[in-house]
Amino acid sequence: MGVDDAEIANIRNMDIDKIDLSEKEKRLFAFALKAHADPHSIIDEDFARLREAGVTDQEIVEAIEVMNFGDSINRFCDTLGISPDVFLTYEKRP
Repeated sequence: MGVDDAEIANIRNMDIDKIDLSEKEKRLFAFALKAHADPHSIIDEDFARLREAGVTDQEIVEAIEVMNFGDSINRFCDTLGISPDVFLTYEKRP
């Protein structure tokens, strides 16, 4: 099973509703995006919404860790002027 161009576009655009994720995964993804954009905007209701979908504390911490790791790698590369590898552009190969 491969990923088609539409799915790749949805992932790159972070269009949560069009990505093939479970409800639990969608909520974690939305939470990570919110935490990334404005961590001070996270409120108790955000955690409650995650728990309603069966997300554990460990999974919440892991989502935050992954988001932070990605941020740190991006900042590191941006600072040094390192561009993404060609394979990360998702260009179709012959």
